[in-house]
Amino acid sequence: MLPGRYEIRAKAEDEHSDLSGIEVRLGKKGGVLRGFLHNGQTKAPIEQGKVTIQDSHNAKRFVELFTNSDGYFQFAIPSKPVIILASARGYSPVYFENREPLLLPNGEQREISIELHRK
Repeated sequence: MLPGRYEIRAKAEDEHSDLSGIEVRLGKKGGVLRGFLHNGQTKAPIEQGKVTIQDSHNAKRFVELFTNSDGYFQFAIPSKPVIILASARGYSPVYFENREPLLLPNGEQREISIELHRK
């Protein structure tokens, strides 16, 4: 990460939560994960699909992002094993590679495609 000022946003569980004293630790540089969510039957992109990227060793460490109108998402992930879950309204959730952890070494870029099927 380049030197400079960065803004980090956190969401409190309720209005009385205290977010002071939070410590942010930057891990080793990882890779960039790009991907697409699409309908398994029609192959149409799934807009506003949710992609959850979770630390494979600690389920409480995760980030959620949403696909754009083309079903596309992109995220810089740490250089440690992560599990990827994709879901969308009206579709059954799917783990990428049957919940097999994905590891992207420093600087690697990977593009994946995930099919979702209607419930």
